[in-house]
Amino acid sequence: MRVTTNGIHQFQLAAVRQKGVELQQAQEKIALGKNNIRVSDDPNLAKNALRIKQDLRQNDIFTKNIEHITNTQANNETALREVNNVITSSKNLVLFSVSSLGQSDRDTIANDLNEHIEQVAGILNTKKEGRHLFSGTSAQQPFALSRDANGNIDGVTYNGNDEQQQIFIDTNVKVANNIPGSDLLPVLETLINARDVLLNTGGLSEPQIQQQLSDNVVAELDAIFEDNSNRIASVGSLVQRLDETNEKHIENKLQLEVRLAQLEDLDIAEGAIDLNNADTNLRSTFFAVGRGNPSLLDFTS
Repeated sequence: MRVTTNGIHQFQLAAVRQKGVELQQAQEKIALGKNNIRVSDDPNLAKNALRIKQDLRQNDIFTKNIEHITNTQANNETALREVNNVITSSKNLVLFSVSSLGQSDRDTIANDLNEHIEQVAGILNTKKEGRHLFSGTSAQQPFALSRDANGNIDGVTYNGNDEQQQIFIDTNVKVANNIPGSDLLPVLETLINARDVLLNTGGLSEPQIQQQLSDNVVAELDAIFEDNSNRIASVGSLVQRLDETNEKHIENKLQLEVRLAQLEDLDIAEGAIDLNNADTNLRSTFFAVGRGNPSLLDFTS
C-alpha cells in the first residue's frame, strides 16, 4: 500500500494528539491523586469502587439509625427511672398510712398522691424531638386525663397505639425504637386506685381500709415497680446491643475506606513515572515530526 505525504501528516497529527492526551491524563491523576479520573479509564475499577461507595452509604445509614435509637432509648430510660422514683415515694406514703392514722391524715396523704399522679402523667406524656415517647407510632398525646370537680385526675385513657417503630441497624436486622404506652397505663391506674383507697371513696370500714392498703395497694405498687424495672433492664440490653453493632459498623467503615483507597488512590511514585514517560513520549513525537522526514516507526512507541 502506497503511503502518501498527506497520510503521514495526518498520522503525525493523530500521534501528537494521542501523546498529548496521555500527558494530560497523567497530569490529572497526579493533581487529583486518583487512579481513575473517568469511568472509561478502567470500567472494572470504577464498578468495584461504586460498589464500595454504596456499602459505605449503607453503613452510614445504619450508624445514623443507631445514633437515633440510642438517643430515644436514653430518653425512655430517663422517663422510666423517674416513674419508678415516683412509685417508690408513693409506696412509702402508703406504708406510712398503714397505721393508726385517721381519715383526715389519709386525706392529706391522698393529696400528696395527687401530686404524684400528676407527675407520672406528665412523664408519660413526654415529647422529645417532635414525638411522644410512649404513644406507639401515633402522633397523638398518649394519655388523656379526666378530672373530678376538684381538678384531680380521676381517670385515664390511652390514645396511642400498640405499634412499634422498627428501624434497621444492620443488614436484615431491625429493632423496636419505642415502648407502647398501653404497657404503662397500669402505672397511672394503680396510683389513682391507691389515692381512692386513701380517700375511702368506697365507704370501707377502718379494718377494710387498712387491709386494702397493706395487702392490695402495696402489692400493686410493687408489681408495677417490678414491671417498670424490667423495662429499664430491656432498654439497657438494647443499648448494649446497639453499642456492639455500632462498633462493628465503625470497623467495617474503616475496612471499606481502605479498600476504596487501594482502588482509587494513586501511587505517587508510579504516577510520577507515568507522568515523566508521557512527557518524554510527547517530546519524542514532537522531535520526530520536527525532523521533517520521519518514519512511521517513530510514532508507534
